[in-house]
Amino acid sequence: NATNSVAGLVVKSTQVEMNAGNSNRFPDAATIRSGFAQSTDSFTLPEFMGGWKIKWGEKNIGDIIGGQITDVTTISGFTTISTVLVGSTSPPGINTFIVHRDTFNDSSVTVILRELVGEVQTDAGYWWCAIGK
Repeated sequence: NATNSVAGLVVKSTQVEMNAGNSNRFPDAATIRSGFAQSTDSFTLPEFMGGWKIKWGEKNIGDIIGGQITDVTTISGFTTISTVLVGSTSPPGINTFIVHRDTFNDSSVTVILRELVGEVQTDAGYWWCAIGK
């Protein structure tokens, strides 16, 4: 049998062994690669790497009338969301509003947008990135 310092034979792991994290078993590259999933708005790690999912999106509000609004975005595809990051979609160097994550649960994020200037805007919005399973 092979070790870290001695050449020898290795035992290929099954998917069940990989998911369980069994030691002294080694997957091949095809098995590792086949567990990843990607789409236009998400990326999922294989189950043997925890099965974590990252999903993202963007929402344009336009003009914020009244100085502050609260907006809710539905997030699908998760059983459990561990955290949600949010940020402004304003172009670099332009700070016309502040984006703040208020709350999140396993299916949505609530965001507060506060206007910093009292002029008409067309770009008030936010991006979000959810991490969970």
